[in-house]
Amino acid sequence: MPAWSVPPGDQVPLRLIRPWAVPPGDQVPLPLGPDDDPEPPPPEPVRFTVKAAGLPWGLPPRRLRTVRAGYAAAPRRAVAAGLPWSAPPPVTGAVRLPWAQVPRREARAGLPWSTPGAARASAGWPWRAIPRVDVHVGLPWGLPPRLGQSAGTPWLSPPERRLSAGLPWTMPPRLDRTAGVPWTSPPQREVRAWLPWGVGESVRWVVPSPGITPPVVPPRPGYQPPPGNRVPLALRCPWPNPPGNRVPLALGPAQCYFAWPRPRRYIVLNSAAVVRLPERTPVTVYAGRISAARDSVFRSFDLEIAPDDLALLLPGTGGPKSVEINLNGWPWTGIVEDWSEDRAFPGRSVRVSGRSRPALLDAPYAPARSVTEAAERTSQQLIDQELALTGFAADVLMGWAWTVPGGVWTYDSLTPIAAVTRIAQAAGAVVLAHPYEDTLLVRPRYPVSPWAWASTAPDVTIQDDYLTRTGGQGSTGARGRRTVTLPLWPPSATDKPGLVEPLQLAELVGPTSVKAVVDSVDIQFVTVESGNGAKALVIEQTVTLDPAPAEPLYTYVLVSGEQVGVADPVIRDGTAGDVRLPMIVDRLITQHDVARERGRNALGGGTTVPAPSNPWQQLQAALPGSRVLKGNVTATNSDGSVSVATTDGSTIRARPLPGQTWANGAGVFVLDGRIVDSAPSLSGVTQVV
Repeated sequence: MPAWSVPPGDQVPLRLIRPWAVPPGDQVPLPLGPDDDPEPPPPEPVRFTVKAAGLPWGLPPRRLRTVRAGYAAAPRRAVAAGLPWSAPPPVTGAVRLPWAQVPRREARAGLPWSTPGAARASAGWPWRAIPRVDVHVGLPWGLPPRLGQSAGTPWLSPPERRLSAGLPWTMPPRLDRTAGVPWTSPPQREVRAWLPWGVGESVRWVVPSPGITPPVVPPRPGYQPPPGNRVPLALRCPWPNPPGNRVPLALGPAQCYFAWPRPRRYIVLNSAAVVRLPERTPVTVYAGRISAARDSVFRSFDLEIAPDDLALLLPGTGGPKSVEINLNGWPWTGIVEDWSEDRAFPGRSVRVSGRSRPALLDAPYAPARSVTEAAERTSQQLIDQELALTGFAADVLMGWAWTVPGGVWTYDSLTPIAAVTRIAQAAGAVVLAHPYEDTLLVRPRYPVSPWAWASTAPDVTIQDDYLTRTGGQGSTGARGRRTVTLPLWPPSATDKPGLVEPLQLAELVGPTSVKAVVDSVDIQFVTVESGNGAKALVIEQTVTLDPAPAEPLYTYVLVSGEQVGVADPVIRDGTAGDVRLPMIVDRLITQHDVARERGRNALGGGTTVPAPSNPWQQLQAALPGSRVLKGNVTATNSDGSVSVATTDGSTIRARPLPGQTWANGAGVFVLDGRIVDSAPSLSGVTQVV
């Protein structure tokens, strides 16, 4: 019997031995064995005496309830650790000074009455030994003004406000101050002393009869399987009636939304830090934004920093300064390219912006070059040549490479990053900058074809109760996009969606769940201040989802090289291939593998170039006046033009360049109504994707 492998996703097909009938209710018996399975035999009678002496575990002794001490009402003696201020010690009675014999020089040292605060400063000295400085600042007692009566201290009966000042008159030990333990919050271990005893199993006493040896009682098993071959499954959601003997079980949140637990609130402790690289000098930041999109190689960022830290990020002789941004444990690196300043009363605002570090491979940091590769190379080798001696590398999927003959790869005035992007586009791929490494990620525009999304497990699952905000946009003839905003959980929260990246297949779980590819991600962080002065750091990510193209769309596209290579028709699986996408011509289409990938991604997006949200607008840029058309000359017209039957199934007129003539049947390339080159016949293989 072959081994059983776990199927992908959360649909578990069960191959039953016979057609299956839907039972009533939510109990689903599944026949998993032969029909002639015998029922288990009844147990043999036990010929001995059993006495059950069960203990009442359901009622634990009440002494367990007395574990919790009455901490809510702490003894008042802990509060009254201070001395009784209403009755000062008798020693205070002996501190009376002979007021009649005050030296006359005290009057000359008197303070002006407009500043009577010095009298209060003398209250903190012990009465037995008054420093001489108190005598110098004493008030002339002979003529106390009315203001002095309110500022003076009655020595025999100090006012209540002085009693509440908490002055250590007899210098009590600090131990008295720490006697007030917060008893209202006992440790959790006191609460955890309650154990879920439940109902314990009865103690079995076996008393054998004379002459009979009792059997050994086996231990109680943990799980008792049902008799026979019927396993009831109690599902909480309505259960569909599948055809035949394949029974999909709804085991995930998208299949059973109403049975999925949804807490009322989530708590996220956010953290943000920005440092300058490589010495990691901290930079004070008040707010910021980080953006990434599948149609942009670079990740962009914008930061509002402290004005005094602007000097740390200004470019120097070594070029632009690099920074690292860390949000909840997710790092990003980039270079600071621009800064702005805004002065408005009562403050000053300074902002800096830039792109990820691979921007050093683009203008104005890297010069444009012109290259013609005369030798045969693979696509991986061409990318490595562009990145040689730059300190950057390319992460290309395993097996994603094809051979390019000599003389095919040529360009004029391209930067290294533009050349790498040009190679990736030949196979329908995009280039993304790694978040924090000096690496370029070369990935297919559609890692999974849109028509296979329904049967593919998502890269990230987003439940609707995670969302703080939702939105959408669309128009006539366009694919409507959805935007969702959710917190950025740290990597340690493995049960929550962490950082969402472009090109991921996301499943939005709700009453009606949908799958879509992530088009862009915008992360914002800011410090929010409440009305009572409390501040909190808020970090959110806004994800734009690009759904699969709506029907009807294209099912056929011809992908062709120029002078060498292949010309392969690519047809969408399960269709007749009768809706044609305009032909794709690329000089790097030299093998069937790259033609298949280029055609698959083109059909997935519905256009010949990166798929926008509105395919009809994109087609306006794909008319014969703006793209290379391949066809055969069918006739020469009286005005000097020739008729060309294109591979798209249409006939157009084009003019040859001066001094050129084309015979009927010749293959040509037409650009903007001009014949620009000959088009040889290339071999092709029909491929289904």
